[in-house]
Amino acid sequence: MMKKVLLKNPYYTFSRSKMAELLPENYNRVLEVGCGVGGFANNLEPDCEKWGVEMYAPMAKEAEQKFDHVLTGTYREVEGQLPDNYFDLVVCNDVIEHMPDTEAFLIDIQKKMIHDGYLTGSIPNVRYYRNAINFLLLRDWKYTESGILDRTHQRFYTEKSLKRAFIDAEWDIDLFYGIGNEFYSGYRSLSTYIFRSLPLIVLMLLGQFDMRFHQYGFRLIRK
Repeated sequence: MMKKVLLKNPYYTFSRSKMAELLPENYNRVLEVGCGVGGFANNLEPDCEKWGVEMYAPMAKEAEQKFDHVLTGTYREVEGQLPDNYFDLVVCNDVIEHMPDTEAFLIDIQKKMIHDGYLTGSIPNVRYYRNAINFLLLRDWKYTESGILDRTHQRFYTEKSLKRAFIDAEWDIDLFYGIGNEFYSGYRSLSTYIFRSLPLIVLMLLGQFDMRFHQYGFRLIRK
């Protein structure tokens, strides 16, 4: 039953092709933390060596079809089984915010990487305008099964605080951009577009440009 429930959850099955845009041009040994069933592996070079870490055993079992090595557990539980100074690319798509100590992870993961290795991934933007309206105007902060207020999230970030976390952990920020721009969303009618976008338009006129993004994608380089 648990396996069926997890397999239906998009967190574990999406290929996340948008995140593929963050991949560096060249890489040979990849570690994906929170690999789910291995959907993102479809975006990786077919001849690269692929390692995965997945905390849910049913998902890890599925991922074995896509990866050369899959370790079952949280990163903290399996890090001792990962080789040091080995990976030239680490992928963390919507996973860092689930960790109890993200700052420690951003430092510790560097031990597993070669010099000038890349870390790519994505993290939700807690200042996304719909979320901000809920807690600033509607005075509500309701956890959900997925999204920005996923009940399993342990950390929340804005653009400013996320960049600071990267810099404090001594990463160089190679790429950083917003994902999920509301102005590019499809609507069935012009009136629906105007109604749903009006709050965002007002916020952008006030200079709150970062509030239009649902999450941020990043590519970091180990110094």
